[in-house]
Amino acid sequence: IFGERAPLSKKMQGSIGDVRYYDVPLTATQVSAVFQASPWKVSHGCRTSSELSDDGEWHDESGHDCSWYQAQRVAEESVCSSDAARAACPLACASPDLCYDTRVTPTYQVW
Repeated sequence: IFGERAPLSKKMQGSIGDVRYYDVPLTATQVSAVFQASPWKVSHGCRTSSELSDDGEWHDESGHDCSWYQAQRVAEESVCSSDAARAACPLACASPDLCYDTRVTPTYQVW
């Protein structure tokens, strides 16, 4: 069964958004191009970590910028509760909807 590991091990958690078969190995560049054009990525509106950046020009109504939100979030995570702050400061507020986080690359074996 796809998504299973060896007997008595944990099952895969999550979902599979797109399955494709290629009869030749793809380069990293080709895999990235396939992913970027994926209807699943587009329909879910998610981004990769390389597509994220905080808005360096944005300030809230109190004059706070994204670096202030990042520093304050250490002590109080709810500081990023406004939609405007989360949209302008996705990294500072740790709020992005990532399709695939390249900072963590799990490896799964399919039996």
